[in-house]
Amino acid sequence: MQGVSGKKHWFGFNSFYVLLMLLILASGCVPTGGPKFREEMRPNDGTSTVYIYRVKKFIGADTFPDILDNGQKIMSNFSVGTYRVYHIKPGTHNFEPKQFGLFKKDSTTIVNDRPGQTYYIQLTVNIGYIGLNKMEPAAALPEIRDCILIEEGKGSAAQTTQTTPPVPPAQPTKSIQPATSQHPSATVEKSGSTHEPAVTYSFLSVKSTPPQSKIRILNIVPKFKQGIKLTPGRYHIETSAPGYVTDKRWVSVAPGAQTVSIQLSPTVQPSQKCESTH
Repeated sequence: MQGVSGKKHWFGFNSFYVLLMLLILASGCVPTGGPKFREEMRPNDGTSTVYIYRVKKFIGADTFPDILDNGQKIMSNFSVGTYRVYHIKPGTHNFEPKQFGLFKKDSTTIVNDRPGQTYYIQLTVNIGYIGLNKMEPAAALPEIRDCILIEEGKGSAAQTTQTTPPVPPAQPTKSIQPATSQHPSATVEKSGSTHEPAVTYSFLSVKSTPPQSKIRILNIVPKFKQGIKLTPGRYHIETSAPGYVTDKRWVSVAPGAQTVSIQLSPTVQPSQKCESTH
């Protein structure tokens, strides 16, 4: 009896130890800092934007695939809870995952027929499976919203078709003055380093009809308020009111103050109300 009890105790201890090690391993694979998802402005260099993301999931958290575009590696060590930004030229692009080991792999193809488009691709890793799936924006945005951006030159860098020109070093004999905005409503904040460009923000207001309409920005977390401070880019605005048809539209926001006018349509037209009374 003592031998059986000792074996049970030994197996129980080892099971607890293995579970503890798995939890430590998984916690080390999930990024804890960095900017969460925010959609970029549409590029004006003739390319389209592809967001590739991987949601937080315990299964396969210790697997870090590479991503290929038409056979060429564009991303390395893709970890859970992150997303990358990639710009593609018009044409056919076959995206496939690459990982050493016995995995069933699924690829996905994007036919970019014109510049300025936005695409979403989800990376899925399960036991014995790695796949890339092209997603519709309505399905992708709720999933990618909590993912952390891995930028070029930080961690496992995403390669993009855009490059940043080098910034010349500051001259020690000249004092650097803070940048000022040409627009009275725009705000320019000075970066902590003289080698980084200043950031110009947008201030968005919505003039709705009826005035009591409820306004939401669907692709960011903060609640809408008039004059909300935003990074220039594209935002998905929803306007709704009782008795009116809900309006959803994408709006491109430029630096400075910007007002968008939205007029909702009644769910029942006045002519229909008159006909119903006769």
